[in-house]
Amino acid sequence: MAAVVLLAGGCGSDLPDDDARELRVAIGSDLRSSEPGVNRDAVSDEILNHVVEGLVAYREDMTVGLALAERIDLSADRRSYSFHLRPGVVFHNGEPVTAREAKWSLERAFHPGSKFSCSYWFDGSQGHRIVGIEAPDRLTLRVNLDRPDAMFLTKLANHQCLVGIMHPASVARDGSWAGPVGTGPFRLAGHRRGEYVMLERFAAYRPRPEARNGYAGARRALVDRIRWQVIPDPASARAALVAGEVDIVGNVDVGAVDELKVQRGIHVVSVPGYDWTALLMRSRSGLLADRNLRLAIAHAIDYRGLAKAASFGLSKANPSIVPLDSPDWLPGHAAGYVFDPALARRYLVRSAYRGEPLVIETSRAFPMLFDNAVYIQSMLQNVGIDARIEATEWTGMMSRYLAGDFSLMTMQFSGRPDPVLGYRVILGDFDRDAWVQWQSDAAASLLETAAGEQEPGERRAVFVDVHRAMIRDVPILQLYNIPVVNAYRTDLRGVQPWGLNKLRLWGVARQ
Repeated sequence: MAAVVLLAGGCGSDLPDDDARELRVAIGSDLRSSEPGVNRDAVSDEILNHVVEGLVAYREDMTVGLALAERIDLSADRRSYSFHLRPGVVFHNGEPVTAREAKWSLERAFHPGSKFSCSYWFDGSQGHRIVGIEAPDRLTLRVNLDRPDAMFLTKLANHQCLVGIMHPASVARDGSWAGPVGTGPFRLAGHRRGEYVMLERFAAYRPRPEARNGYAGARRALVDRIRWQVIPDPASARAALVAGEVDIVGNVDVGAVDELKVQRGIHVVSVPGYDWTALLMRSRSGLLADRNLRLAIAHAIDYRGLAKAASFGLSKANPSIVPLDSPDWLPGHAAGYVFDPALARRYLVRSAYRGEPLVIETSRAFPMLFDNAVYIQSMLQNVGIDARIEATEWTGMMSRYLAGDFSLMTMQFSGRPDPVLGYRVILGDFDRDAWVQWQSDAAASLLETAAGEQEPGERRAVFVDVHRAMIRDVPILQLYNIPVVNAYRTDLRGVQPWGLNKLRLWGVARQ
């Protein structure tokens, strides 16, 4: 994954020694919950991945690497995984990590009454079901499935619904959540609602022997504290960075890159991202149930021009759910819709469209979403579609998305390292889930094949078939992947943006 350094300069730290051992990070919202995978959002995930570790974790290339597990044995029938835990690892309370605590952690997360957001991944609702969790010896955890599933380790490594290994002291005597007693390089030390979250270095942490690699590999804490400072306004966060009040701003809006790269003492770094943007077309009923109208819209859009303009040249058009930077992206994923206004008009004539207004819902909360809507509105009007923009606040827009209550909508989705998880964001049953954008028995069957297939080459061929089915059915228009842009003070070393758009602050220190 090639990084583009947009500015590099030299500037040593002149902070007092105590402050020099603290990293200050701007975050756009507060920690929702200190319980991994429960009442979660992107900020909570980012913070808690410094505190809690799982058995496995994603590498830079989105394959699954080791974390608390030293090795994994898979049974001959591919239904039983034996995780051999690393010896000598301790929790934040000093207690040793054993299979007993690992078993407790998994059983608590996967219990039918659990509030864990992704428990449905493991209960048979989507693929395999866990039928037993055992601790045959002190450092061995065995998880038994009802069927082979190539997705099991991928789901277990997920950075959003983090299946963290924690000590039972994380829960109070009455069963309520007390706080994460994890194994990570930092521990949760303080939280003032609406102001900051403080992490402190865990002195007894034992990093893995191999180099840092995504969320896998070594996690060496090189500072004493990380202060996550809540600054909801992006412009204020950038101003705090320039003023030296914070050291790092992650997830910088691409429209602010030029503003930052001329500032003295600031690095701005961009890498390709896994998050993606799309134009959603509610095809279940109404005007957009007409495939000819959807094809008219599809051929009216200049995807290359839109991607270049909306990303300020940092992204390329990508018609596939599979990210351009993914090892699963093959040339077959380049198949999409040709920008051809004349063809769009011919499809429009064949459709049932008779000049009715089509509303594009969007939100100014994410500038790229609003910019996408503006560009698309102009292109649709150019072929004779009365496209109108309705910009609303984010929570209201999300409510309508989840209820399926819209015609057109510009939307962005968090990146999924495995294409099966990516396609399941849009593919499903209209009658069961109102938010589903695409219903296709054939595509669903292909995904089930990919979920059960172990061989990477075979899986990738299936994903190309799913992509071709999506292009044929025209359920959504995938636009481009959102670039990851981080900005930080030049007296820092070790900041490494990556495709999942999550800061990893182990290995980061001042010059």
